[in-house]
Amino acid sequence: MTLGPKMTRLTVREIMTSPVTTLPMHATVKDARATMLNNRGSALPIVNSEEHLVGIVTKSDLVASVTDNVPIAVLMTNKVLTCSADTSVWAAARQMRTANVHHLVVVADVMTVGIVGVFDLLKLFDELEPRNSTED
Repeated sequence: MTLGPKMTRLTVREIMTSPVTTLPMHATVKDARATMLNNRGSALPIVNSEEHLVGIVTKSDLVASVTDNVPIAVLMTNKVLTCSADTSVWAAARQMRTANVHHLVVVADVMTVGIVGVFDLLKLFDELEPRNSTED
């Protein structure tokens, strides 16, 4: 497959969701479910009182909990994979694939500025291959 010049230069900044919705550490499972439902997202970065990234919670994490009052800090993943907005989409995809994760939190210094997920990357494939009118 040959990629056009624009596709090979794409950065995470061009496909990430920003601004990103975050949750504070004191939020509950109920808060996370409501926030994901309202924002149609599948992952939420968790931040401390200084707005620094401390974890991430995904829809998969929420499925494991049936109790709404459980603190989100109990379910969140503490080791969050991050990238910068200037990371190439290809490097981001490789990082997600290698780590077997579906999201990278985009950070600038210690602040959360966006999120990129596998569905953001999959949208690029729509642009790579022309649509066949008989498939639509």
